[in-house]
Amino acid sequence: MSCDSCNPGGGHETGGFTTEADFVREQSRVRQLISNGKASVVKSNGWETEFDCVECGERWHISTPDQAYRGFLKGVSASSLRIAELKEKRSHDSGSSH
Repeated sequence: MSCDSCNPGGGHETGGFTTEADFVREQSRVRQLISNGKASVVKSNGWETEFDCVECGERWHISTPDQAYRGFLKGVSASSLRIAELKEKRSHDSGSSH
């Protein structure tokens, strides 16, 4: 569950940014969380960033809009994290058995 540090007021999660200004505002807020040590980057490729809130442990995913693609900011569910963990383990296990 998110906290006031990573999701103040509970209104920051979005299925798609409606304007560029909305994205820029959220991107700036996320960057500030990271630079202030309130969030830590898990992975980033320049277009998408996953980060964890240091206070509550919630994992977040922010995606940069690109033309018709609207991007998003969403909390990552525990089940999604578990599925990714199992896929990585399966990939690792199958690679080491050859």
